[in-house]
Amino acid sequence: MAVADTDGTALFRAHLPIGDDNEFDFGPGLLNPFTAEVHLIIRSHSKAIPGLLHTQLNSPWGGCPEGFPKDPCRDVQLAIFSPPEQ
Repeated sequence: MAVADTDGTALFRAHLPIGDDNEFDFGPGLLNPFTAEVHLIIRSHSKAIPGLLHTQLNSPWGGCPEGFPKDPCRDVQLAIFSPPEQ
């Protein structure tokens, strides 16, 4: 979770302990990091909203309009990291 600089750059990092199932909607959690496929979705929540920044950074649609379309909130990039071949 990060807020982009005025030039549009941001630094992201994350940590998910083995067995932790609090940060996603389904499944048993991370069981084996050496065989896990990781999906990273970069979502724009538009400009930071005073009083809602925590929600914007910590929920998928925090600070976005109800219903559809959810403009200006949108997914802007997706990366899939496959596990190394064993």
